[in-house]
Amino acid sequence: MKVKIKEIIEGCFPKRVGGDKSDAIDLILGETVTLKKGEVYVARLGIAAEMPKGMVARVYSRSSAPSKLGIGVANGLGFIDNIYNGDNDEWKCPLIAYKACTVEKGTRVCQFEIAPSQFATRWQKIKWLLSSRLKLVRVEELGNKDRGGIGSSGIK
Repeated sequence: MKVKIKEIIEGCFPKRVGGDKSDAIDLILGETVTLKKGEVYVARLGIAAEMPKGMVARVYSRSSAPSKLGIGVANGLGFIDNIYNGDNDEWKCPLIAYKACTVEKGTRVCQFEIAPSQFATRWQKIKWLLSSRLKLVRVEELGNKDRGGIGSSGIK
């Protein structure tokens, strides 16, 4: 199963640390951020992606981020559906600072997994089950309409 990745900020292509042994894929901070204790900041992750139909990405904090970096994912779990797939639909992550800190560009700050959506068809779920493994494919452009960024669907 292939996930197309457009690297918007150089050096932000996701990494599967630990090779085939890692179950999650790390996301890279696309900018240096300095945060005050308790501050929430929506950080750039420097990529846009197109997932297979019926799949979603779930973004989690890395287990070492709170103790080593002083940050975590503010909303606990980020959810990126497969219609957020335009060339400028950059993945971002709301970070919360547990202490005053500076986190450098290029730091692995969160991780994601790809899984079937609750609305995936039976065929999409079967394709997922029968796929040999997930493959991240670097592309120059995704060629899809931009959705407009985090929060583009509004709050009401």
